[in-house]
Amino acid sequence: MKDLNFFSPYIKVNKSSKIKKTYVFITVISLALIFGGAHFWTIYRMNNIEKNITEMEDFLKSNDVVDDIKNLNEKKREVDIMNKYYDLALIINEDMESVDRLGTGILSKITNALPEDITFDMISMDINNIQIQGISRSRVSIAELQHNLKNSNIFSKVYVIDISKTSKEIDRFVFALKCTLKDVN
Repeated sequence: MKDLNFFSPYIKVNKSSKIKKTYVFITVISLALIFGGAHFWTIYRMNNIEKNITEMEDFLKSNDVVDDIKNLNEKKREVDIMNKYYDLALIINEDMESVDRLGTGILSKITNALPEDITFDMISMDINNIQIQGISRSRVSIAELQHNLKNSNIFSKVYVIDISKTSKEIDRFVFALKCTLKDVN
């Protein structure tokens, strides 16, 4: 005859329940190890990063780096000043190129208009005017210079500002001329 075991259904459930509990236990332990390992790895990395930050701060606070930063800031300030001067020089250069009316051509025309017995002591130039001071042996030579400059077609006005005799014994005259340039636009 066959044996009947009435407890067999309860015994199988118990075995499957133990297997389930074992799987759950292994899963929980595995997850705990994974999360714990990740946590300790994160703490380790944070400590390394904090150590690197401290080393970098110490390096940046060192005397060599502080001196280099001061030198760099000084050089940067000098470069900024030089750039400002360069910009001003460019503006002045553009202005000088636009006022290229007072060139050697004008000086050569003035020289060509010069009578023999006149010498110049000073020539002063600006954008619109030329002022000449000189010495002559006669008033006629001064008038001749004025006439020649008027006919040179570079001046709109040429007039004598002053004529005076240097001494009573010597016939020498000190004069000043003012010449206004024509607009060449």
